[in-house]
Amino acid sequence: MWVLLVGVFVLGERVNQRDWTQLAIVSLGVGIIVAYESRGASLNAVLLALASGVTYAGVVLSLRTLRGLDSAWLAALNLSVTAVCLAPWAFADRTPWPAGIQWPLLLAFGVLQMGLPYVLFARGLRNIPGHEATAIGMLEPILVPVWVLIAWGERPAWWTVVGGSLILAGLAMRYLRRTRPAPSSGG
Repeated sequence: MWVLLVGVFVLGERVNQRDWTQLAIVSLGVGIIVAYESRGASLNAVLLALASGVTYAGVVLSLRTLRGLDSAWLAALNLSVTAVCLAPWAFADRTPWPAGIQWPLLLAFGVLQMGLPYVLFARGLRNIPGHEATAIGMLEPILVPVWVLIAWGERPAWWTVVGGSLILAGLAMRYLRRTRPAPSSGG
């Protein structure tokens, strides 16, 4: 939502009616999930979640603006800056540090879970608008409960199913549109 609104009203990106309809359906799905998951949560937790969405939109819009640069370099720079910014908390923590084989495993985990998706996402932003890329990224809230169901047999809450279905419907509405056959020419 934030990416589309800033993209349109600040950066002047062009959207069509399908984008607005998709935004409404996906936002309703996310809203249902957030409303039920945040029941009983502190106001600070809800505000931090909203701030997280706004800052994520900033990352997406920045990557879209910098789409002409090498995406691997951007990912490395962004992740390095994040590591430097969070280092004071990591060094202040008194929990044991990784040892031995844990270091290369953490490195591989970071590259495969953070670095590679970051590079692929940045490359994708070269060809599609930021709001479209983040909408595709909304598949994550749908797939996580599916993987948990498959791996652990834990059924998702009804609001997760309803919200995820709306998110999927918004994506399907955009990408599975029907095309009319071209009229035949002549007899």
